[in-house]
Amino acid sequence: GNHLIHACRRNLKLTCLMLNNEVYGMTGGQASPTTSETRYTTTSPEGSIEPVFDACKLAEAAGAGFVGREVTLQMPSLKKLIKQGLQFEGFSFLEVISDCTEIFGRKNQLGTSPEMILNQKSSMRPESYGNIVDEPFRPNFMKTGVLAQNERPEYGATYRKHVARQLKSGGKS
Repeated sequence: GNHLIHACRRNLKLTCLMLNNEVYGMTGGQASPTTSETRYTTTSPEGSIEPVFDACKLAEAAGAGFVGREVTLQMPSLKKLIKQGLQFEGFSFLEVISDCTEIFGRKNQLGTSPEMILNQKSSMRPESYGNIVDEPFRPNFMKTGVLAQNERPEYGATYRKHVARQLKSGGKS
């Protein structure tokens, strides 16, 4: 988490793709910070009681220049979002909502992989929020698309200018 926060804050020329299937799927389907409340996992057999965490809002609050979210079923939109993130001159954080049918889907009776993805699609809204404080996070109403875009200098460019000034002045500020 801390490396992500500092990469966002510095606005490094980097694109981070976060695949969110609501669980730690490769290790048995344990609850994760992105597990929706009331969802069943191997570590929350009676349903998750913790509030879900919105990683996009964290990235925006930490200073990421470009923040977006899309669901895997929306391939044209997802492809466009990834392209925008890669072309952005600064830090891009992209959350990709995916399915985990093997453990998570079965435990929550969410159906087959296509059924689960269609269910996820129905809870997504293709619009953006203007500011992190404008929109409270509601796990059953997740917005997709470009969520934040803040043009500011990329860290490497700022650093190179700083070094050039120092060299020109002989190291005197």
